[in-house]
This record gives sequence, structure tokens and C-alpha cells, in this order.
Amino acid sequence: MKIFITADHHFHHKKIIEYCKRPFKTVEEMDKVMIEKWNKKVGKDDLVIHLGDFALGAKDKVKETREKLNGTIILIKGNHDKVIKEFIVVRDSIQIGNFL
Repeated sequence: MKIFITADHHFHHKKIIEYCKRPFKTVEEMDKVMIEKWNKKVGKDDLVIHLGDFALGAKDKVKETREKLNGTIILIKGNHDKVIKEFIVVRDSIQIGNFL
């Protein structure tokens, strides 16, 4: 098992393309590429600690995206993560091995 730490994917967030000058024409293209890259790197048995702003949008779209991603995801909720239900959500702190 590998452990990954990441943040700020902003799945389904159309304006993030403009705000961050992401190289995509549409939000659908952005989401598709990010899912493909995630699954090339993260295995099914890996752990991903996501430090917030996973997705912005409808609950069903966020759930659908989560189901396409490899790994167990622990989410530290960000300000855009209002509809998140499909994750292990952390509100205080977590300890994994010697990390706190």
C-alpha cells in the first residue's frame, strides 16, 4: 500500500480552469484527464489523504467521480466540499504511523 497526500482537485468546478489557467477547454475534459491520471498513479489498495477542495457540484456528480477513483480516500474538507458524503471525513486530526 502506498500513501498519497494531495489537494485542490476541484472536480466539476468550471471556473477553476480560468482561475488557475488549467489547460482544458471544458470541465468534462478536465475531470476525465484528472481521473485517468489519478488511476494511473493510485492503486486500488492505496490510501489518499486529500487536503480539501475535492469537488464542487451536485452530490450525485461528486459521488460518481469518487466511484471512478482508485484507493481509499480520507478527506479533510475544504470550503468547496459542501456535498461530500462518500469519503472518510476528518474534522480534527488523524494519525497514520508516526505522522499526526
